[in-house]
Amino acid sequence: MSASHTTLRKPHWVVLDDWIDAGHKRFLKHRKFLRIALLICLASIFGGPFLLVQAQYLAAVLRDSVYHSTLRSYQTDLRPGVNRKDVETYLRAKNTPFVQFEESDEVMIGKEHRISPFCGPQDVFVEFRFSTTGGGTPQGNANDTLKTVSLIEKSEGCL
Repeated sequence: MSASHTTLRKPHWVVLDDWIDAGHKRFLKHRKFLRIALLICLASIFGGPFLLVQAQYLAAVLRDSVYHSTLRSYQTDLRPGVNRKDVETYLRAKNTPFVQFEESDEVMIGKEHRISPFCGPQDVFVEFRFSTTGGGTPQGNANDTLKTVSLIEKSEGCL
């Protein structure tokens, strides 16, 4: 007679316990990696909005510096006391669109998109304010003299 070898099979709950033990050992082996992965997930969930706000702030600072650089350029080229005709000739020579008012000329240089429930975007202008000589038209008089060059903002659709 030949002796047959019969292997005893482990009951299913023992196999499950072995499988759990092996998984636990794998978990302990990769615990550092899992901690780092968890930190990255938490940082992206909670840090993402913070980084977005910081990026928006930096963009606003950059736009503001461009506005002030443009203002300084106009202030350097057009000093107080210059007449309106010379200012408008300068702007036309630079192909710069402008709007004429009785006491000022305005050049739009940007648009600020601020998040506000009460106001729309704000247009940013360089304003050339003139001392009027009187007797002019609604667009001013060619002999008006430049008083100041400054930045102004105008809101669209504020409540």
